[in-house]
This record gives sequence, C-alpha cells and structure tokens, in this order.
Amino acid sequence: MRLPCIVLGKTWEQNKTSYFDSRGHELSFHYGAGGGGFDPQGFMLNDTESLLADSGINRGGRIFKCKYTRKWIYDEKTGRLSLFSNEIVKPNSWYSNNYCLVESLTEEELVLTGQFGILANNLYEVEANGMDWSYLGEDQDEGSFTRVVYKPVPADAEAAFWEEYPER
Repeated sequence: MRLPCIVLGKTWEQNKTSYFDSRGHELSFHYGAGGGGFDPQGFMLNDTESLLADSGINRGGRIFKCKYTRKWIYDEKTGRLSLFSNEIVKPNSWYSNNYCLVESLTEEELVLTGQFGILANNLYEVEANGMDWSYLGEDQDEGSFTRVVYKPVPADAEAAFWEEYPER
C-alpha cells in the first residue's frame, strides 16, 4: 500500500474513535489509558512534514485548539506511520503512542490503529457488567488498541478547518 499517493496534500479530519480490548470488545471510553496519543483531530501530510490539528483540555480545565508541524514517516513493509516523528519507535516504548498502523485506506477513508496496550485489564467487565472499579487491577491489556477513522475534508472547506486551530 503506497500511503503518499492517496494521502499527501489532503486534510484528513477525525471522524470516529473507538477503543478495543484484546478480546475484541469495543469500549465507549478509555479509562486507564496513558497520556498522549497518535490521533490528532486532523492532519495534512506534505513531502516530509505533517501539519497537525490538536485539541484537548489544559491543566486549567480550558479547552484548547492549536496546530503545529512535525516530521512524519511511513514504512510500507510494516504499515507503520508516525505523524509526529521521522522515526518509527518500538511498540510499548516510552514514545510508542507516536506511531500507528494503517488498517485501511481509500480515497474516502483512512483507518489507523495505535495506542497498543493502552487500556486497563478487565475494562469491559467494569463497563458492561457494572463491576467495581477496583476490578481493573494495575496491569494493562497488552492487546488493546485505539482505532481512529479519518475522512478527507473537502477542498473548499480546508481553509475554514485550519482557521479553527491557531499556530502553537
């Protein structure tokens, strides 16, 4: 799969984020997940740089939006993509949230998986069956992951999309 031919030069906007445990259960949230993530609100890849749209809540509890550039890299053999760095890091390392896998790609949709091992063990039982939070334990579910679906922003709406995210 040649990532650049379809993805380069387009703005991709996050459409849906899902969290899965190692048993395939889809969860509604990511309690127990570590900080950071591979999944910006949107991005555009150029030859060597990525423009990233980010949002979240800062320490003061205020919602923020910003955009910034980073280097990016894609390994065709493994399907690994890093939107934030020009190197692919090892899974479960300190920076492993900086890479993801390209699950599928069409002109209308890009699906990325990442944040492997990010969920707490037994989260499904807590969420679906009302188990006590202490049932989670301290271990992470090594087979868990996040799946993010991106859709391309129409060319005539790209400028408005990026205007929502001030320079960082």
